[in-house]
Amino acid sequence: APKHLALCAWGLGRTLVNDEEAWSSLGAAIRTKAPEFALADLAMVSWGLAAVDRVSPPEIVALKQSARSKLVGQSLDEVSSHN
Repeated sequence: APKHLALCAWGLGRTLVNDEEAWSSLGAAIRTKAPEFALADLAMVSWGLAAVDRVSPPEIVALKQSARSKLVGQSLDEVSSHN
């Protein structure tokens, strides 16, 4: 569930775990479920990624698209060329 993925990302960030395999697997799940995340979940995932300086573009783009859709009601493709 999105809440569980968000908690995993937050927990890994909180404890400064920067294990490539863990974040890669979590990132794949996040990209798949991002549209289902609540804003609080998106914030938790973003915080977790930032805590370990993980700036993987696919995860960031998925989070950005989901947040934009929830806040403005438009997809990122409609308002930005920076995917």
